[in-house]
Amino acid sequence: MPLDLAPPPKLWTPSRPAIIRASDLPRSYAEAKKIAHKPDIASFPMPTFVPAANTPATIAYTDKKISGSDASYYNHGSASIGTAASGRRVGAAVATVYTVDGRTSALAINGNSATQIETQQGPFGCGGYVRISLFILQVDSGTTATFEVTTSGGVLACGLIVWEIHGLGSSTPNDTAKAGGSSPYTDTLNILKGGVSFGATCTYAPTTTTWTGLANEAVDETVETSFLSHSGAHEAFADAQTGRTITATPSTGPSSGAMAAVALR
Repeated sequence: MPLDLAPPPKLWTPSRPAIIRASDLPRSYAEAKKIAHKPDIASFPMPTFVPAANTPATIAYTDKKISGSDASYYNHGSASIGTAASGRRVGAAVATVYTVDGRTSALAINGNSATQIETQQGPFGCGGYVRISLFILQVDSGTTATFEVTTSGGVLACGLIVWEIHGLGSSTPNDTAKAGGSSPYTDTLNILKGGVSFGATCTYAPTTTTWTGLANEAVDETVETSFLSHSGAHEAFADAQTGRTITATPSTGPSSGAMAAVALR
């Protein structure tokens, strides 16, 4: 016997198409945070970044070279320049003695011209003049470099002292000091916070030198027995120094001598 079933209910359909709208977006971050129940990200501690300029610079002695030959060009060959790093500067002191007033020196490091940042000639004494010249060049790669000194002639001997410097913002000194004539050789330097300084002397006589104002004496030796000695010193400074006195005192009174120093940051 067939079942007597009720007809299925009719589905309601709107008289016109329905319009479906998305819910309104949150109008502010605060409203969105309430909806999502998420913590405020601003409440988390943010990392602290220290600008590179606030990191103290460092300096270290790396090598020295000497030649007692008469020449106008000195190829000192390979010398240590320390640890390779982006922004590393190589500082150098060139000591010369010559028979003609006003002779000058130029320095190339790996074939690239270094910038002379200070120079001082001593007075005539015992038949010659001495000159100390300071140079700097940025050398990012390598642990050694070649050093070539070219002079304007009449040189009797040449000495070289090398430093590596890291963390500098500029190769331009913020101050320089120099002195020549009778010893001791003294001048003042203004040194910026976190900065470094290096200096050197040359004397027309075999002698040793005592430094004050720069704590780390790097080199103190005779370049050529009859004519030339050189000495170098350096220091890094956590705090600024105003009018810091830099003095180089030879153990004997040379007839001619000179000192130069620079402050860098």
